[in-house]
Amino acid sequence: MNDPASPPCPPGGAGNQGGSFLAITKYSKDPEAAYAFISWLQSPENQVKAFTEMSLFPSSPRSFTMPAMREPQPFYGGQRTIEVFGESARQVKTVYRSPYDRVIDPVMFDEMANVDAGKSVDAAWKDAQDSIERELTREGAF
Repeated sequence: MNDPASPPCPPGGAGNQGGSFLAITKYSKDPEAAYAFISWLQSPENQVKAFTEMSLFPSSPRSFTMPAMREPQPFYGGQRTIEVFGESARQVKTVYRSPYDRVIDPVMFDEMANVDAGKSVDAAWKDAQDSIERELTREGAF
């Protein structure tokens, strides 16, 4: 149970690891325009619009104080949910990313694709473990 003196948060902590990421690759023909578009798309004002129209919770804490975010939510019995969900979002901890994820992620991605193509889950898991152990040994992790 939450301590009444502490800010509200869900039992067990955050329910996700923080959402999506956007990037501009070196192949972009107009990186400045791409950045301007991303900045507009991710602006607090657009995040509030996405929340009110599609129920996508905003990632920008600046949006939490906007009037539309402070409206009572009928689905939650008229509560102003930003008072709880906003504080909870502020407490989400950054997920640790290992420097070895660059070795592990492609192997896992490839083996998941192999399972989609018909490879048995057990064989894919064993092959992934073997490949990852071999690659991490080369990297000096073991």
